[in-house]
Amino acid sequence: MRRDDERLPNLIHVESNPTRLVDWLLPLVRLQAFEGHLNRVLKSLETEGLVDPETGLVARDAFWRELDRAVHQAEDGGGALSVARFSFEDMDRRTSTDAARLFSRLVRNVDFACLERDGSILAAFTETDLRSAHLVARRLASVLRQTMLSPDRDRSTIKPTITLASLKPTDNLSTLVARVGTYPKVATS
Repeated sequence: MRRDDERLPNLIHVESNPTRLVDWLLPLVRLQAFEGHLNRVLKSLETEGLVDPETGLVARDAFWRELDRAVHQAEDGGGALSVARFSFEDMDRRTSTDAARLFSRLVRNVDFACLERDGSILAAFTETDLRSAHLVARRLASVLRQTMLSPDRDRSTIKPTITLASLKPTDNLSTLVARVGTYPKVATS
């Protein structure tokens, strides 16, 4: 019979006191978290405040401006645009911020999203019809569900509720986002 380390070449055996191991690893984990924070702050500075340094998503006001612009471009050019709202039941601020950070790494380059004040994530899927947006949203929700942990719950209880809407010919920004249960935070033109 083969040993575990022969069957699993990437398995690392650590033979040490668990307390000493945690004491050794904790500074490295904190350093990595600090690096992530610095990267988000630098990205925010590079984009002149368009990126929220706390989440890595688009800042709320910038999101609404970009969404308004995307609605007008889709209306003028006949392109598709879909909006999704990912809401989480009974989630504290820290966990929703962590979800937003994870979401910022998962979202496609052509899409943009923001963390709303209620802890939900509002995402715009450009050049995406409702069917394709449904597939993208399901994949994003699956990754969030599989990787998110909250202090007082396990993975099986974290289930984002997704509300989707696609731009119709008669829509404007207000009517589009009203169908996902939110309203524009800035005046539209």
